[in-house]
Amino acid sequence: MMDWTNGKPNGRYWVLNLLKSNFHPGDRLSETVVSDKSQITTQLFITPDGNKLLIVNKANEPVDVTLSLNLNSGSLATVDESTGDEKARISQQTGSSVHLEGFAVSVLS
Repeated sequence: MMDWTNGKPNGRYWVLNLLKSNFHPGDRLSETVVSDKSQITTQLFITPDGNKLLIVNKANEPVDVTLSLNLNSGSLATVDESTGDEKARISQQTGSSVHLEGFAVSVLS
């Protein structure tokens, strides 16, 4: 999980860090239907901090995901190719669509 040439954490580390910092033992899973696209995997977690949606793009191509009305705003943390060896990019999500680059992992809080 470290780049052997410079000792910095790589993308796998930052995805694990994103998951570890957002999801904890005792969080409840909820039925999730966000997209009919087979390249997208989603899971809604009910946590003490509120609902959090995990979105994973399993393909190496960009995709737009349409969210339901109760999940269409909040903080979006994303690890993808553009973040490189840096921590997750944080942005504000507004609207009912999320754009994910190839192999992106995002958490909408």
